[in-house]
Amino acid sequence: MKPKRKGELGDKGGLGAESPTQRDFFPLWVAVYLGFWLSVLFKHTRGLLYASGILAVILCLFYKNFLANCPKEFKKISYVLVLFLISLLPGVILSPFPWTSLDGYFLSYFFHVILFFLLVARFSPSDPSLWMIPSVLMVFSFFYCLFIFYKTCAYNLSCWLYAGMGWLPNSWIKGVVSISPALVFAFLFLGAYSLTSYRKIRLFLAVSSGISFFFLLWFARRAALFGLFLGLVLVGLFSPSKKIFQITLGTVFWMIILVIALYLYPPTRKALLWKYDQIHLIFSGSRQALAQDGSLGQRLYIWPLYLKEASRRIFRGTGLTRRVQKRVLADLNRRALRLEHAHNLFLNMWLQAGLLPVLIFIFFYALTLKQAFLWLKNTGDPLAAAMFAFLVSFLVMSSFEGLEEMTRFTLFWVASGIVWGYAVRKSSHLSG
Repeated sequence: MKPKRKGELGDKGGLGAESPTQRDFFPLWVAVYLGFWLSVLFKHTRGLLYASGILAVILCLFYKNFLANCPKEFKKISYVLVLFLISLLPGVILSPFPWTSLDGYFLSYFFHVILFFLLVARFSPSDPSLWMIPSVLMVFSFFYCLFIFYKTCAYNLSCWLYAGMGWLPNSWIKGVVSISPALVFAFLFLGAYSLTSYRKIRLFLAVSSGISFFFLLWFARRAALFGLFLGLVLVGLFSPSKKIFQITLGTVFWMIILVIALYLYPPTRKALLWKYDQIHLIFSGSRQALAQDGSLGQRLYIWPLYLKEASRRIFRGTGLTRRVQKRVLADLNRRALRLEHAHNLFLNMWLQAGLLPVLIFIFFYALTLKQAFLWLKNTGDPLAAAMFAFLVSFLVMSSFEGLEEMTRFTLFWVASGIVWGYAVRKSSHLSG
């Protein structure tokens, strides 16, 4: 019999409790989760995302009694999310392209909130579907990476290092920005499960976690790596578990050593780390110098432009989705170095829907971070450490990229659903 993990409650009302209804719907739940994961990682999956979202809505109807009987604290969160969805509707109704905005409303927001509620209702850390799908996809993608090394680069190491950015546009995997949250989530999530699972699958999960970290380096995801570093440091500082402290400290140490080694090797310094950023231009104090810099300097150049535009759109935005935003703000986009959007989740949401949805979303994010922190501090659970670190990492990533768009947003809602799924069962157990 599998021993209980630290922080896991008993069979009655605990995290491991699984009702007959949940067992009956297990294949459908796997289909929903697999559909969202495939949509996150692979191109041409818009129809699959719609199918997964609609199936999630149907499954949520079967859990309505469970959700209705949740503790009062979670009901307040439910009201916040409902208000969030309502606050986004003017971005559809008042949009100059309402059908495009309605499409974005479902794919970027509505289906993700439904997925959140489904995860809260279905959450159990002993559920193999949680770790099985991302780990298999990570390993599968890694073998495709080796295929690139063999087929495209003919075993040429220099070609292979630069291929991390080059082969994606022509491959079946989505772009590096779209899959960055998934890679961070997989690294933390699978790493946490590798500490608590059966010995037979522990190595497989650890290898899968390492593969996702390899992709972060290969794709030069600097904001993701910095967010991951910050999240792990905070976990080590606040976790009561000595084991978690040692693991996070060791992980951060080896991350630093690896980054230093990559920096000292000229090809990887250029291809994997700096991506043509020139630090002296960033600190020059000249806005025109920022415009001539790489990705970081260009963001520092365009943010004031988009913030000034957002200040004029307190109550009404351009309409939901980046496609609408680009059309309405075409002139601004030209002045903003033709980067097409603000490269910041909160600023993009403000531009598209006004300030109210942003404030509601920030409130929900803060409550979720607090709940993840309490879970970590009170239990020292590895899964709590992973979710808290991911939420911190996602906050850093979303500050440098517009992750509000479709499946870039998915893993935030998955992590939030897991955090509140634990909170609901913990509260139910205490009140019972």
